Amino acid sequence: IRIPTLNGFSLVNTDDIVRCESHNNSTEFILTSESGVMVSKTLKEYEELLATEGFIRSHQSHLINKRHVEKVLRFPSPAIRMDNGDEAPVSVRKMDILKAIAGKSNK
Repeated sequence: IRIPTLNGFSLVNTDDIVRCESHNNSTEFILTSESGVMVSKTLKEYEELLATEGFIRSHQSHLINKRHVEKVLRFPSPAIRMDNGDEAPVSVRKMDILKAIAGKSNK
Protein backbone atom coordinates (compact mmCIF):
# COMPACT_ATOMS: atom_id res chain seq x y z
CA ILE A 1 0.00 0.00 0.00
CA ARG A 2 1.22 3.51 -0.73
CA ILE A 3 1.00 5.86 2.26
CA PRO A 4 1.44 9.59 1.60
CA THR A 5 3.90 11.41 3.88
CA LEU A 6 5.13 14.99 4.17
CA ASN A 7 8.11 14.20 1.93
CA GLY A 8 6.32 12.07 -0.66
CA PHE A 9 5.07 8.59 0.13
CA SER A 10 6.11 5.30 1.71
CA LEU A 11 5.40 1.82 0.42
CA VAL A 12 4.21 -0.37 3.28
CA ASN A 13 3.52 -4.09 3.13
CA THR A 14 0.00 -4.74 4.46
CA ASP A 15 1.43 -7.50 6.69
CA ASP A 16 3.37 -4.77 8.53
CA ILE A 17 0.21 -2.81 9.41
CA VAL A 18 -1.05 -3.86 12.85
CA ARG A 19 -4.02 -1.50 12.91
CA CYS A 20 -5.28 1.90 11.82
CA GLU A 21 -6.90 4.44 14.11
CA SER A 22 -9.03 7.40 13.15
CA HIS A 23 -8.22 10.87 14.49
CA ASN A 24 -10.94 13.14 13.09
CA ASN A 25 -10.18 13.36 9.35
CA SER A 26 -6.76 11.71 9.67
CA THR A 27 -5.68 8.10 10.01
CA GLU A 28 -2.80 6.81 12.09
CA PHE A 29 -1.10 3.65 10.86
CA ILE A 30 0.40 1.55 13.65
CA LEU A 31 3.13 -0.57 12.09
CA THR A 32 5.18 -3.53 13.32
CA SER A 33 8.56 -1.99 12.57
CA GLU A 34 8.34 1.71 13.31
CA SER A 35 6.36 4.40 15.05
CA GLY A 36 2.93 5.36 13.77
CA VAL A 37 2.45 7.20 10.51
CA MET A 38 -0.25 9.88 10.35
CA VAL A 39 -2.05 10.39 7.05
CA SER A 40 -4.58 13.08 6.19
CA LYS A 41 -7.18 10.71 4.75
CA THR A 42 -10.18 9.23 6.50
CA LEU A 43 -10.31 5.73 7.94
CA LYS A 44 -13.20 4.94 5.61
CA GLU A 45 -10.94 5.40 2.58
CA TYR A 46 -8.47 2.88 3.97
CA GLU A 47 -11.22 0.52 5.11
CA GLU A 48 -12.34 0.16 1.49
CA LEU A 49 -8.78 -0.18 0.21
CA LEU A 50 -7.73 -2.79 2.79
CA ALA A 51 -10.94 -4.87 2.98
CA THR A 52 -9.55 -7.53 0.65
CA GLU A 53 -6.31 -7.72 2.66
CA GLY A 54 -7.87 -9.09 5.87
CA PHE A 55 -8.66 -5.84 7.66
CA ILE A 56 -11.81 -5.48 9.75
CA ARG A 57 -13.52 -2.33 11.04
CA SER A 58 -13.98 -3.27 14.69
CA HIS A 59 -15.14 0.14 15.84
CA GLN A 60 -15.98 3.56 14.44
CA SER A 61 -12.37 4.62 14.92
CA HIS A 62 -10.44 1.34 14.51
CA LEU A 63 -9.47 -0.86 11.59
CA ILE A 64 -7.56 -4.00 12.57
CA ASN A 65 -5.41 -6.47 10.67
CA LYS A 66 -6.70 -9.99 11.42
CA ARG A 67 -3.17 -11.37 11.04
CA HIS A 68 -2.06 -9.43 14.13
CA VAL A 69 -4.93 -10.38 16.45
CA GLU A 70 -3.57 -12.04 19.56
CA LYS A 71 -6.65 -12.38 21.73
CA VAL A 72 -10.30 -11.48 21.81
CA LEU A 73 -11.39 -9.89 25.10
CA ARG A 74 -15.03 -10.01 26.08
CA PHE A 75 -14.86 -8.41 29.55
CA PRO A 76 -14.94 -5.79 31.00
CA SER A 77 -15.72 -4.39 27.55
CA PRO A 78 -15.33 -6.00 24.12
CA ALA A 79 -11.87 -5.46 22.69
CA ILE A 80 -9.24 -7.11 20.56
CA ARG A 81 -5.65 -7.36 21.77
CA MET A 82 -3.12 -7.08 19.00
CA ASP A 83 0.24 -8.87 18.98
CA ASN A 84 2.04 -5.58 19.73
CA GLY A 85 0.05 -5.21 22.99
CA ASP A 86 -2.41 -2.60 21.71
CA GLU A 87 -6.10 -3.06 22.38
CA ALA A 88 -8.75 -1.96 19.90
CA PRO A 89 -12.34 -1.60 21.10
CA VAL A 90 -15.18 -3.51 19.45
CA SER A 91 -18.50 -1.73 19.11
CA VAL A 92 -21.72 -3.45 20.13
CA ARG A 93 -22.82 -3.47 16.49
CA LYS A 94 -19.62 -5.30 15.57
CA MET A 95 -19.96 -8.11 18.11
CA ASP A 96 -20.30 -10.58 15.24
CA ILE A 97 -16.65 -9.84 14.46
CA LEU A 98 -15.70 -11.10 17.92
CA LYS A 99 -17.65 -14.30 17.36
CA ALA A 100 -16.18 -14.84 13.90
CA ILE A 101 -12.53 -14.54 14.93
CA ALA A 102 -12.68 -15.70 18.56
CA GLY A 103 -12.04 -19.35 17.79
CA LYS A 104 -9.33 -18.61 15.23
CA SER A 105 -7.34 -15.97 17.10
CA ASN A 106 -7.15 -16.86 20.80
CA LYS A 107 -3.68 -18.20 21.58
